[in-house]
Amino acid sequence: MALKNRRRWWRILVGSLTIAGIGFSVLHYWVDPYNPGFLKFTTLTNLHIILGIIYLVLAPFQFLSIARPGWMKYHRWVGRLLLSFALIVGVTAFIMAIVIPFSGLIESIIVSFFSLIFIWSIIQGFITIRAKKVALHREWMIRAFSLGIGIASSRLIFLPVYFSLINPTLKDIKILFITCFTLAFSLHLIFAELWIRKTRLKKARG
Repeated sequence: MALKNRRRWWRILVGSLTIAGIGFSVLHYWVDPYNPGFLKFTTLTNLHIILGIIYLVLAPFQFLSIARPGWMKYHRWVGRLLLSFALIVGVTAFIMAIVIPFSGLIESIIVSFFSLIFIWSIIQGFITIRAKKVALHREWMIRAFSLGIGIASSRLIFLPVYFSLINPTLKDIKILFITCFTLAFSLHLIFAELWIRKTRLKKARG
């Protein structure tokens, strides 16, 4: 019973972060962008956001174990689609970090770093599944998805701190933005590794 409750809470947490990530992405089209560079590179930005939304919507279902006819066929077809979309999302994030960083050089370095980890995870996910190394494929996909929903956590950390500040300057906002981004994505990587090691240990014992 305790294990079921833990899994339920993990699903609620992941589901909430996924919904938040989708919501923040969609909100981009209803409010003025916080980064003026988004308006200058609209195609790049739209590719990143739209494909990112599709990735966040479909990726969680790839982790479900549903034993029914046709499920694996669906899993493989959607998996190929998501790997392609995720790779584009990662590459566009990397380019945006270089050409239109909101917080300057520090953001370029930090976002590029996490983007490259995301891209590497996607590539490794493809290589391992082609080699029929299902367990390793699962681990790389966990890393990728954890980073994918990291943007939701960064916003959820940023907003309450931002609204608690009194008359923040643009410099304050930029520092807060990149601090929240770094904290959120670092935590997501750590949690992903902890989850991978915990479930890997259980499978080894089983």
